[in-house]
Amino acid sequence: MEIQIEFSKANNATDWLVGLLFRHTERIRSIDGTLFVLTCISRPDAISPAFS
Repeated sequence: MEIQIEFSKANNATDWLVGLLFRHTERIRSIDGTLFVLTCISRPDAISPAFS
C-alpha cells in the first residue's frame, strides 16, 4: 500500500524513490533514535543514462 501511495504522489521515478526512502527512514527513527539509514543506489550499465 505504501508503494502505491508514493507512486500516486510522485511526478517521476526519482520522486517515487525519495518518498519510499523517507518513509523507511522515519520508520527506523521511530524504532530507535540512534539508528540511521545508509542508502546506495547504483544504475546498471545496461540502462541508458538518459533513462530516469
